This record gives sequence, C-alpha cells and structure tokens, in this order.
Amino acid sequence: KREREEEERREVEQRLERLRATVAPNVPNDPNRHWAHTEALQAHELAAQQGERETGRRVYATNDKNYYDGYTMKQLMSDTRMRLAVALHDRGLDGTKAGREAMMQVPGSLIPRKDMFTSEQLGRAAAMVVPDNALRAGTVNS
Repeated sequence: KREREEEERREVEQRLERLRATVAPNVPNDPNRHWAHTEALQAHELAAQQGERETGRRVYATNDKNYYDGYTMKQLMSDTRMRLAVALHDRGLDGTKAGREAMMQVPGSLIPRKDMFTSEQLGRAAAMVVPDNALRAGTVNS
C-alpha cells in the first residue's frame, strides 16, 4: 500500500512538472523593463502635460480619440448624476450631507445591469411583463 501511494505521489509530481513547464513565463531578464513605467502611465503623464486631462479631479476623461482608457467627456456628461456630481464637486459640496442627499434624489441615466438586481426584484419585473400573445388575443385590458 505504501509503495502504491509513493508511486501515485511521483506521478502527480511528474504531471505538475509537465504543467509547470508549459505555463512557465518566457520573459527576458531585463531590469530596465522591470522598473520602467507602463505604457498606460506614460500615456497618462503625456496627456496631463498636454493639458488634455484634468488630473487634479476625480473625473478622468479626454476628448482625444487616440487616447482611450476610460470614458470620453461626452459620455460622462451625458449622465445626469455625473453632471450633478461635477457641479457639487466644483462648489465644494460633494462631501456634505446636502450633496449626498441631492445625489440620492437624482436618478442615473444609465440602465443598470441585470446582475445589479436581487432575485426578488427580477421576479417582480418579470411578473409585470405582458406576453405578446396575450396582447394579440385581446386578453389584456389596455
């Protein structure tokens, strides 16, 4: 029994070694590359130097079509809550109780993803949907 366990352990170790050999990283030993800034950080710094981004605020967007690591300013400002958040921030009210209450009063323009709802909420929404065949049959009052 002990020999069989030892043999199984060796087989497992051999399989693990084969797996390690297939997934081992093939990266040259280059200390300069290791310590260099990433391309994303370099692009961010370049854009900040050119004044394309507002780096002192929480909102990071750009109008440059060649540089994209998030949302464009047009996309951000199309959301009602975002416009309010920026206005509150500009006036120094974003951390106040009144600012938080104002943010809670304004609905967002973006449609929430399905995974943002609870099962109960999804069930209620599904119950409110009327099937197309019920409309054609005239069984639903309009």
